[in-house]
Amino acid sequence: MKKIFVNELKTGQDLIDQTFLVKSQKKLKTSSNKEYWSLTLGDKTGEIDAKVWEDKLDTCESAKEGDAVLISGAVNEYKGKKQLIIESMQITEDYEISDFLQQTSKDIDKMFKIIEKNISGMQNKHLKSLLNQFYKDEEFSEKFKQAPGAKVIHHAYVGGLLEHVSEMLGYAEPVLKDYPNINKDLLITGILLHDIGKIDELETNSRIFQTLKGKFVGHIPIGTIKVAKEMDKIKDFPEELKDKVLHLILSHHGKLEFGSPVKPQLLEAVVLNYLDELSSKTNIAAKAYELGVNTPEQFSDKQFGLEGTQIYLGKHEDNDENNQAQLI
Repeated sequence: MKKIFVNELKTGQDLIDQTFLVKSQKKLKTSSNKEYWSLTLGDKTGEIDAKVWEDKLDTCESAKEGDAVLISGAVNEYKGKKQLIIESMQITEDYEISDFLQQTSKDIDKMFKIIEKNISGMQNKHLKSLLNQFYKDEEFSEKFKQAPGAKVIHHAYVGGLLEHVSEMLGYAEPVLKDYPNINKDLLITGILLHDIGKIDELETNSRIFQTLKGKFVGHIPIGTIKVAKEMDKIKDFPEELKDKVLHLILSHHGKLEFGSPVKPQLLEAVVLNYLDELSSKTNIAAKAYELGVNTPEQFSDKQFGLEGTQIYLGKHEDNDENNQAQLI
């Protein structure tokens, strides 16, 4: 059982046989041509840089990404950040997956019921039938409930995909209220199908990793193919509606350079893209804040998913005036 987590490490702390997950390991050389290893270690609470210097290489077993390792060493500080200097390291099979894989903090069954409620309230019989072919399939629904939203960037934890989709459904409600020309059933369909390719793109064991299929094809084409096949099974599914559904999936990243082969050209596709952005970007910022708020740092590390932005980690004033949301 893991006793110490990354977010609990303190400068000057000595560690003996503590379990961490290897996120990366590189064999490098110093300016004086001496070999050393540079690693990133982690668990469900965060990551820490680590080093194995030349005089300790013979007491350390070389590991690869995804290996769990027993570490002995000391925590020091380098350029204002904690760093683990490793004295011994051995690969181990004695670990709990839950120590390494973060899980959604939200209720999975409640989130899935939100999806089911949205599907049951749909008016378009073809879209409703299409969604039921996925979400009433037990194997699909169980995979969907456990799937991560991404490998690293946003909602990168067990149940993250379900959380991401349920967030988008919630965000869509005020938009649909203010813009009655949006086709509600089509937008909901886009929300519920836009990322289903991630079920085949990503897998989890001690970590989240990209499958061979995910590397070769990617979640947007995977999802597009899956949905096209299911639409072909539905009798008299309108051809134009097929194209609109596929367009929602293909365009949901918004830009060609972000992986979408086409840009959003439907009103519903534009909304879908920004709902996706709102959910993913908010999650990135919120997780950066949660991981850093109890540390002495004033700002988080640069967030790749936010174009290098650092998130301020200071706590807000705890008074009624600041905690009241004012609608103007």
